[in-house]
Parts: sequence; C-alpha cells; structure tokens
Amino acid sequence: MTTGGIAASGTCLYDTETVTVPCDLPIATTTLIFALHMHALVLCDVVNGQLAQMK
Repeated sequence: MTTGGIAASGTCLYDTETVTVPCDLPIATTTLIFALHMHALVLCDVVNGQLAQMK
C-alpha cells in the first residue's frame, strides 16, 4: 500500500500517487528543499540570489 507523495522538478510539483501535475512552480529553479514537515517547499532563485517559500 502506498500513501502517495509529492515530487518536484525544476518547474512543477508532481503527485506521485496519481502521476499528475497539481501546480507549476512560481519560478524555475535547480535547487529545491522540502521542509521537514512537508508543508512547505523552499525554492532558490539563483539569478536574483533569493529564497522563496511555497506552501
């Protein structure tokens, strides 16, 4: 039995259970960090030298 999950690419989030794309990321990035509690995703905007948090 799988509980599903979320995976991320540089441009989208993916639902691993249904293999769908629930949303696009607000910025394209090569560095993504899932928060330990999995309620937030931190994106690194290398061009502007900023971090953005997505809930």
